[in-house]
This record gives sequence, structure tokens and C-alpha cells, in this order.
Amino acid sequence: MLIRRITDDLVYLGGIDRRLERFENLFALPRGVSYNSYLLLDEQTVLLNTVDSSVAAGFVDDVARVLDGRELDYLVVNHVEPDHIGAINEALARFPHCELVISRKGLEILHQFFRRHDYADTRVQTVGDGDVLPTGRHRLQFLTAPNVHWPEVTVCFDPTDGVLFSADAFGSFGAPEGHIFADQVDYTPRWLSETRRYYANVIGKFGPQMTRLLGKIDAMDVRMICPLHGLIFRTPETVAYVIERHRRWAAYRPEQPGVVLVYGTMYNHSALLADELAMRLAEAGVEHLRVHDLAKTDWSHIVADCFRFSNAVFVCTTYNTELHPKMDAFLRELMATGWDNRGVTVIGNVSWGGHGARIASEILAKGKNLTTVGEPFAIKSSLDDGQDAELRALASAIAASLPPADPPLNVLRTR
Repeated sequence: MLIRRITDDLVYLGGIDRRLERFENLFALPRGVSYNSYLLLDEQTVLLNTVDSSVAAGFVDDVARVLDGRELDYLVVNHVEPDHIGAINEALARFPHCELVISRKGLEILHQFFRRHDYADTRVQTVGDGDVLPTGRHRLQFLTAPNVHWPEVTVCFDPTDGVLFSADAFGSFGAPEGHIFADQVDYTPRWLSETRRYYANVIGKFGPQMTRLLGKIDAMDVRMICPLHGLIFRTPETVAYVIERHRRWAAYRPEQPGVVLVYGTMYNHSALLADELAMRLAEAGVEHLRVHDLAKTDWSHIVADCFRFSNAVFVCTTYNTELHPKMDAFLRELMATGWDNRGVTVIGNVSWGGHGARIASEILAKGKNLTTVGEPFAIKSSLDDGQDAELRALASAIAASLPPADPPLNVLRTR
């Protein structure tokens, strides 16, 4: 375990897993992931969450070492997902007088995961919105944050030091490399993409719930954010930066004008079309372009780019008269995140019959504010030279549809 004092009264205890290949067995982790826990050393002591079982070896021993002979008075569980409760039963066994502090729904789900533990001998305090846990100099105020990203989630705010224990909100993929604070790293170039990817894929569906949580946070003097994954934000610049990024993502607003081109292909002809259109878009003045092959790129990266940019082009190959299976599955996954407020272009590719592009358009029709951009465009097997003018016109229409850039959010370069 990694141990570091954050404030005079607060200690970080974290575990890092660089061996795990996929978060939730879904999302690629090329840079690993961290599991963050926090120990408050006040007149009464509070452990806020534990860690995943994969990194739990020695966790409770380290908690005891930091306590240095003191008892653990409270164990707060903000989120009952297994990657945060992997050491909970060991902690309760080690500190039998500890009181478990958890939401009512959280306690219900905890029983579901640990059916052999009835917690009959555990002191339990259930908390809801507005409840307060006084610990001496500090007071933990509980805020419910349902579906950010499970229904039982709470966050805690300590007004004494302005610390928000934010559960999964403001989390990130990626394992810290020595530095655990966002102000110690080049955050925008190094960490923002992993924070965006985490938000879009894990919490993205729950934008309205995240927006409500942000409304609660706006009324507080938040000076530090301690999430359960990723880095800690402890300066005014980093706190404001990560809150405003999440405000934009939660509203499904693009960060910047740009185009993501996504294709599924069997024999590379749809890939050639995507690359040709990308070239024409560049000629038309589009600055930010990304091209993704659904068979090569982990979809979590593509979803994150769709959240980042204002426009998306989907080159939809027909497969056995239906939509290419990977494109069909990807579009359904993308729409399940709540993705909206974008310009969308669907291009069809058919050789001998079928309606892949139509199926794609039907899936995308679930978006309330997706705008179709450009005249219908399709190819038969491969791009015909005679379609060059039509393709250029499509590129011009897409380029013209790009919204003006919002006032840019600051770039965090802290080293």
C-alpha cells in the first residue's frame, strides 16, 4: 500500500494495480488504475472506504500502523462497488468496535455481495442527504449522489478543510507514478484523457445526476477533491479545472470543435473512405480530427473522443444485409452513455444489398439533439472516382457545421 499524509489530519492509503487489463472487465487499462482510501485522524478516527481485493493485502495492517495504537471509530462506505469494499470485512474484524457508516441502499447492496456476513455484530449508522458525522475538529457532511454511478452513492464534505470525498466522481483511469496530486503533474497532456475516458464510459450515462451533484458542490467551499480513483485535486486551479470539465461532460457539451471518424470494415474499403474524408476535412480547415477502426481501437477511447469533439462520422458497412456487427454494438454502447448535442453524419457502404446505414440512423435517432449533417452519401463496395465532388461537398458541409469554440478551458501544465 501507498501511504501519504495529505493534511495534518488526513492520510492517503492507496493501492495501484498495473496488472489489471480491463476495468470492470470492459475498459482497457494501459496505464493501470488506483484505488484510493483516506484515513481521518481526529478526536475520533474515520476510514473512508477501502480498496479492491486485488490490492488489499496488508491494507488493514497499514491502517493499524497509521493509527499507531488508536482504535478505528468509523468506517465510511460511500460506494459499495466491489473495487472499494475489498477489505471491509477484514477491517471490521480487526476493529470490532468500529461503526459502519453507510447509506440504507448501500447496506442492502453490501449484504448482497457478502451473503455470509450478516453484520449482526456490527454497529451500523445509516446516513442520507444532509446527515453529519462529527469527529472533533472535523464534521463530515453527507450528500446523496444517486447514480454517480450506482444508486447508493454518497459523498462527504468536510467544511473544516474544504475537502470533498467524492466517491467515483472526478475519478480517472491511470495509476499515479509517485505523484498523487494533480498539481504535481502535467495534468492536461498526461491525465485529462484518462479522466475523460473514465467519466464518459463509467459515469457518462448519468449526466443529469452528475449535474445535480455539481449543483450541490457549487454551494460549498471546496478546496480539495479526494476521489476513489486517480489523482487528488488540492489547489484552486486544479479544483476549478476538474469541476468545469465535468460540468461540460455532464451536460453532453463538446469540449471543442472537431470530427471523430469511426468505421467498421472487412476488406479496408470503408477505412479508405474514412481516410479520404478525413483528408478532405483537413483541406476544409477542420483542425481536430480522429480516425478509429472499431476492430483495432478499444471502444472506451472512441467513446471518450465522441464526448470530446462536436461532430462524428460513422462509416457503416453492411454485413449480411445488416449493419456491421462491431458498428452496431458500438453505436448502441455510445448511445447508452447519453451522448448527445452533436453533429452526426452516417455514410453507407453496401455491395449487393442490405440496409446497414439505415440501422445506424435508427440507433442514433435515440439522441434527442443529434443533428444530421450533410447530404446522404454512400458507396457501393468502394469509393468511385466520380464521387470526388460529392465527397468534397460533404466535407465542406461538415466543416461548416462545426460550432465556434467555447471560451477555452485552461490547460493545466503544472510542472
